[in-house]
Amino acid sequence: MSLIVNGPDRLTRFLYNKADFSPGKGKVRPRAFERVPGDDGLSTFLTEGLEREAVEALGRAQRAQSLKALANLPAKTYIENELRLDPDNIPERHVHIVGWPTDEEIELEIRTKLADAAELIRVTP
Repeated sequence: MSLIVNGPDRLTRFLYNKADFSPGKGKVRPRAFERVPGDDGLSTFLTEGLEREAVEALGRAQRAQSLKALANLPAKTYIENELRLDPDNIPERHVHIVGWPTDEEIELEIRTKLADAAELIRVTP
């Protein structure tokens, strides 16, 4: 099944580490958008149209680690930061964010912009 992502569609980054967000400030930290070393992209999921419970279930199904929070952004935010969406749908609803700059300083700038724009939603264990 092919996956189509439009600009206003909600993409969710699942946060499994409390260091990825500041609960007191209600903010996502830039480190939440760090890529896994050796991976050219960032893992997100198309959650547009899903109820919160379904989004949380999707996040819990991805890792054995406890899901701590959700970082939601419209797809267009990634595009506005000169990144590209690769909706590979593996696993289902997966969207790889690619096209990251090789310059670490510029990458940090982008991660900071994404974190500032993200909606943080805490997950109840």
